[in-house]
Amino acid sequence: MPNISICLPDGKRIDIKVRDSIRANRFIMRVNQQTSEFCISRPIWRSIDEARIFVERNVPWIAEQLMKLPARVQFRHGSIVPILGKEYKIAHSPKEFGNVWLKESLDNKMPELRVSGGSEHMPRRVRDWLKKRAKDEVAYKAKKFSSLLNKEIKSVSVRDTRTRWGSCSSGGNLSFCWRLIFAPEKIVDYVCAHEAAHLVELNHSPRFWQTVHQLVGEWKSSKKWLKENGARLHRYG
Repeated sequence: MPNISICLPDGKRIDIKVRDSIRANRFIMRVNQQTSEFCISRPIWRSIDEARIFVERNVPWIAEQLMKLPARVQFRHGSIVPILGKEYKIAHSPKEFGNVWLKESLDNKMPELRVSGGSEHMPRRVRDWLKKRAKDEVAYKAKKFSSLLNKEIKSVSVRDTRTRWGSCSSGGNLSFCWRLIFAPEKIVDYVCAHEAAHLVELNHSPRFWQTVHQLVGEWKSSKKWLKENGARLHRYG
């Protein structure tokens, strides 16, 4: 299926990816918050010309969504990334050994996330290190909360999910978005408690939310924080 090319009010031209859907009963357009790419789901019984008309009618909305997206932060020397609520500056240290490590500061300087080796490997090394740190963090917290509920977790994994921060299967397999590592620790606690609570209630009933409150106390502010700031977590890397 060909892309739909449009011109924005500022003169910039972008392509909208078209995806056929057997489940959609109307046109649905989404933006990938990490790549800034737009995609439209097209019901298989609607024509590509109808999809083009829909996209062209929504050019102002597309431009507005692009303006709302936070700035991208690449994993390179000098970039600043938050790790569990604390900001670190990425520092290339090619002559040192250690792959990737945190260097705390004893003065007023910003602590660093140091990366050894060639600069061409920096983005991958930083990403791999952050994903491992995220998995260690969510695994520890999820197991802590599940033990408080006298429940057992079968496995914990991390993925680069776009729409869900965590999930829990009926078999006790928990999965989390590794980008939670960029959120404050309180937010990570909430998401881990949320998924651990699903080990008791595989729904969002009042009893489920009572269980979440039992684990972390007040949770509504954390849920609100994710709704308001979640897009920013997808703009790193």
